[in-house]
Amino acid sequence: SKCNITNVDAYAQMDRGPENLVQVNYLNEIVRGVPNATFILTFRNMTKWYISLTNWPPKQPENNMRMRFERANINGLPKGVGRNVSEFSSFYCDYVKRVREEVA
Repeated sequence: SKCNITNVDAYAQMDRGPENLVQVNYLNEIVRGVPNATFILTFRNMTKWYISLTNWPPKQPENNMRMRFERANINGLPKGVGRNVSEFSSFYCDYVKRVREEVA
């Protein structure tokens, strides 16, 4: 690689569960602590993402990722919220706004 990057930290993994969404829960601290960091914000069709969360992981419908989001207490998505596409979309839309305000 021409970049020769040797020291990288990433806060992005979601499959460990929403309880560990440090990029959501600690956005302000990350931006202040690493002001020159590159922040990549992904976008997906909300309905398709919601369906994907509902079906992941396979063969565990009683503990799918959507239900874990609903049970977790995430900054901007209180426990019990996220039971439908509209609630989940509102959470993500608000998160995008937070990112744009913090990172811009």
